[in-house]
Amino acid sequence: MSKKSSQKSVSILLLILTSAVASAQQPWRFVVTGDSRGYDNGVSTTIRSELAREVVNTDADFLLFCGDLISGGYRADAQSQLNTWLDTMQPVYDAGIGVYPGRGNHDTNIAAWNNVFSGAYDLPSNGPAGQDGITYSVTHKNAFFMAIDQYTSGTSGDAAWIRDQLAANSNPHVFVFAHMPPFGTNPWGPFLGNGIARDTLWRDLEDGG
Repeated sequence: MSKKSSQKSVSILLLILTSAVASAQQPWRFVVTGDSRGYDNGVSTTIRSELAREVVNTDADFLLFCGDLISGGYRADAQSQLNTWLDTMQPVYDAGIGVYPGRGNHDTNIAAWNNVFSGAYDLPSNGPAGQDGITYSVTHKNAFFMAIDQYTSGTSGDAAWIRDQLAANSNPHVFVFAHMPPFGTNPWGPFLGNGIARDTLWRDLEDGG
């Protein structure tokens, strides 16, 4: 290789490395919220509309919603309530910002959930068997996200699926979200008092980095 060719190769390599470093340092943001229950067909539409505007104004890459979208539970009007939630959050969708909700104890009407979060509002279908659209993972830039449903296979989620997902992940940042907190003072709240399930999940998360 000539000296000139060698210099050219070094210049290209430096350019690639500089671009990679610049890309790694480029900041990005996402928003986390939850519990939008209210009295306007099961949704607090006034506050949620303000939230939707703020998500758009902050130029977030996406929104994580940690459950209790509605007041409905198993009620027959749960689908109508979820549609109200969807209408309220429509500006976020219209801005091309991803929306990734997880179920809370007021969102347990699975038929209504599946009917509403379909088509253009479809959620990832990479969860364990029978949990497409409620337990799922998403990779975005240098981060990995897992939504864990706590109302299908127990409050700690599907342990085997969680371990497999963590083992396959190569991103440096990992975020796991669900509705019920793992720790707290309420005697019936955190993981419905199931400390064994909570500790198993905690160990799996630690082992998975």
